[in-house]
Amino acid sequence: MGIRVAASGASLNTTTNLPGPGASFTVCGWARLNTLGAGGYQNLWALEDNTSSAGGYASMGWLASGNMVIDTNPFGEFANLGAGPAAGVWFFWYLKLDTSTTEDTWSIGYRVAGGSWVTGSVQADISFTAVIMQMGRNSYSEWADVTIGSFKQWAAALTADELEQEAARVLPVRTANLVRFTPVRFLAELTDYSGNGYAWSTAGSPPYSLCSSPSRPSAPARSRECSGSHPQVIHNLGMNHTVVSKNVIRVTSTWWRARSRPRRRRSR
Repeated sequence: MGIRVAASGASLNTTTNLPGPGASFTVCGWARLNTLGAGGYQNLWALEDNTSSAGGYASMGWLASGNMVIDTNPFGEFANLGAGPAAGVWFFWYLKLDTSTTEDTWSIGYRVAGGSWVTGSVQADISFTAVIMQMGRNSYSEWADVTIGSFKQWAAALTADELEQEAARVLPVRTANLVRFTPVRFLAELTDYSGNGYAWSTAGSPPYSLCSSPSRPSAPARSRECSGSHPQVIHNLGMNHTVVSKNVIRVTSTWWRARSRPRRRRSR
């Protein structure tokens, strides 16, 4: 399951505890492009200094060609990955800012289940005060028909190895510097389960896309979705991982027990 943003006025957004240029951060999660629009830029994630026609921003999304890009302003630094996940396919994505380099490095990447990473980066010492973070739409009303499956945010630039681990687990593997964790795909809600209380808001009442319940994790774990390719390994709910919050453990423990309970055979 997930939350589908599929209209020009619909988005997930938040104005609390935003990442910002000048400090390293990472955002990532699972998503699925449902339909690629006929023309123009289509926003997956954006951090902006205004809710309308922002002058300062960092954004990740699709061109009409289907290629994923990172776009930053006010300096207009731009990188085209030369590829993008096909419509109907779940993929893990990330965007991060590393301020430890001589010039700030903005990096993006994605990987479909069983595939290789496709990555790119730009160097830009941009500076703006963010007022909103959005998914599915930006301040220029450049929206995407996309289903959001999960979201994680840290006040740190994660390494390649850490991103690989996060792609393979629902619960955050790294809990240091964790800011926001929203496992939309399993709970069909926008609560922040990091313990910080930074929940998302919605605009335009985007609908929840409810699919069949995932089966119990196996090796490798697989899921049953409504359509498209299916991410592997991400349904391991991390029962052996560090506790992120009591709410997460309560929810995941209940789910695990419910799915583990043997079925009763019907009497003939």
